[in-house]
Amino acid sequence: MKVFVRLCVFSLVVVISTSVFAQTKVAGHRAPAKQKPSTSSACKPLLMAVDVGGYSAAFERTCTPDTVALWKISFRDLRSKDVQSSVFSGNISDNNQRAMVEGRIKNMLTEGVSETETDFMVGTLGPILNAALSLSGEEKQKKIAEADSAFLNFLSQE
Repeated sequence: MKVFVRLCVFSLVVVISTSVFAQTKVAGHRAPAKQKPSTSSACKPLLMAVDVGGYSAAFERTCTPDTVALWKISFRDLRSKDVQSSVFSGNISDNNQRAMVEGRIKNMLTEGVSETETDFMVGTLGPILNAALSLSGEEKQKKIAEADSAFLNFLSQE
């Protein structure tokens, strides 16, 4: 038991230290990361997934080193790991559109997914992703891009 605990602690230390050093690479040299003081307003990562009717919706909040929250929502068919549609707020250059998408994702987490949102995901995204399951290569990527575009447009609406 002691060996197992020590191994787990050692693995955790290696993962944490590797992550810290990888993020602070400067001109080919690695320097220790500056630790920011912890505050109550600091960004905290979050991941939540819900599986319904053969589909999975995942909500994710990641944090930049400056404690800025970036949001991502993914919707995928449970029959395939590589067929999914996702919208990542970090890729949206228009600030108004980014705020709208982030607000919709946060609202889904706090208020629940509405009937309209569920209908869109299952009724619109679902068939596009189902069609992508039978495709391969570039055709599959085009179909997934079509789903991503439809998802972004839907989330950008009021």
